[in-house]
Amino acid sequence: MMKKVTWMLTVLLGVLECSFCLGQEAAEVAGPLKIGVVNVSKVLTECQENLDREKSIQEKQDQIKAKIQELETEANEIRNELENVLKPGSPESAARMQEWFNKMALKEAYEKGQMKSLETDTQVWTETLYQKFLDEVSRMARQKGLTLVLNKDEMSVRQRNLDDLLSMIRSRRILYSAPTLDLTAEILENLDKAYEKEKAGK
Repeated sequence: MMKKVTWMLTVLLGVLECSFCLGQEAAEVAGPLKIGVVNVSKVLTECQENLDREKSIQEKQDQIKAKIQELETEANEIRNELENVLKPGSPESAARMQEWFNKMALKEAYEKGQMKSLETDTQVWTETLYQKFLDEVSRMARQKGLTLVLNKDEMSVRQRNLDDLLSMIRSRRILYSAPTLDLTAEILENLDKAYEKEKAGK
């Protein structure tokens, strides 16, 4: 186990060292760059448009759950009749049994259909929000004369296990950035302002 851990760390550090060297070479060739950083996750999760969307999704999910519960209650009532009231094998029992099957099929179809619709809508909405974010990043980069804008990922060094820690180390791209390079607050503020104007215009 110790050899495996040592081997993983050796390979990982080798990859990181190689990446650092390539970054140095690129910088020497291209010359000084004007760079900005943005915490993409923070902007997309904390912007007002996303907060409103989350509230809307929760309301929609509550409506779906309520409808599913209604269908389940109706199906259970039929089942109770079949088990405790109606005579097994009677025409009435057969008819109610078919109603129970239909009700359960309706519940399953409704649940799957609503979840699929919600998933599709969320994907389209997320794509739209992300494009707005990219457009704002591009606009600000041009305004500030930036050559490159990078994602500032904030990851905790404390992880649940070694595999998670190694994964975090491998995926982390920015080890340090000066606060003056951080565009997160400005991007977030501008997106919120644009969203308020969009809502006011509806």
